[in-house]
Amino acid sequence: MKKKTVLLLVLLLLVFTARAQAGTKDRLFSVGAGYGIPYGHIGVSLEVNPLLPADLHRVNNYFSFSLGLGYKQDSPLFAMGLNAFPLGRSSLITPRFSFHYSKMDRIRDKWNYWEEDYDTLDALTLGGGLGLRLNESLSFWADAFYLLHVYNDFSDDEIGGRFKFALGAQLNLQSGYQGQSAAPADLRDPSFMQIGLGAGIPYGGIGINLEFSPLLPGTGAGKLNNYSSLLVGSGFGPAGSSYSLGLRIYPLGKEKVYRPRLGLHFGTVGFVKWGRGNYSMLEGLAVSAGSLYQVGKHLAIDGDLVIITALLHGWRLQDLDSPIKVSFGLRWLL
Repeated sequence: MKKKTVLLLVLLLLVFTARAQAGTKDRLFSVGAGYGIPYGHIGVSLEVNPLLPADLHRVNNYFSFSLGLGYKQDSPLFAMGLNAFPLGRSSLITPRFSFHYSKMDRIRDKWNYWEEDYDTLDALTLGGGLGLRLNESLSFWADAFYLLHVYNDFSDDEIGGRFKFALGAQLNLQSGYQGQSAAPADLRDPSFMQIGLGAGIPYGGIGINLEFSPLLPGTGAGKLNNYSSLLVGSGFGPAGSSYSLGLRIYPLGKEKVYRPRLGLHFGTVGFVKWGRGNYSMLEGLAVSAGSLYQVGKHLAIDGDLVIITALLHGWRLQDLDSPIKVSFGLRWLL
């Protein structure tokens, strides 16, 4: 596995260096690959630098949101993070601080001698690191993390201590807005569908989500509904594949950069652990409240607070560790 990681980073270096573009220092988003918490153990990451609300053609140079997706021991892992750059991102050496919630690793059950049984390590982490800019497009990052809180019943010895490290390469992509005079109207949803990648109940665990704006009845060729959407999600969780169906209401419409919304969801809403490393999938109903924030003409981030209200097949809300969940994702507006 370590050889695959090194090979992946070397390939990224060769490809990205060959295709590096000279240009502006401000970038709307970055894609990367590496090892550690920001990459879902071993995987990829997508980092979004929000546009400044008062000046929508300028990219924020001091903080970003990130989503990492990775894989280990037949299970997907992920990380959701907020990154702060106290000195900005224009220097050769760039310090940063970060806060992550992540399913960061798979730990073997040392008490099960008869078979290889693994459980997922969930944690809140605080990190700090340095980035080295090789050119306008490519940078390398090294970070150290401290596990503030571990949600599982692992001891510090089982998880190898509370300090963790991460290494990765990152390709910084142009925003498409630099040097233009973008108005809020340019940031409106240009079509009837959104495609999202994220984690939470609307994404079916860790997976994808499609959101459709129905056409208004009796409008012929069709005028898009500005206040409601239908959505479907499909993903993976500890017990295997999972799904989500839902309805969203946008009380202030979908033509703003910030779009508050309410949601109703049916499908996979959680997992119950029994024994160590064994899970049962729970189906039920949930409601949500959150917002979408459009950071570019076709790119947005979203977040929701989700409350599970009912479970099917005889399960009770008391069987959950908590009925309150969060959801976070990155979305492409078509």
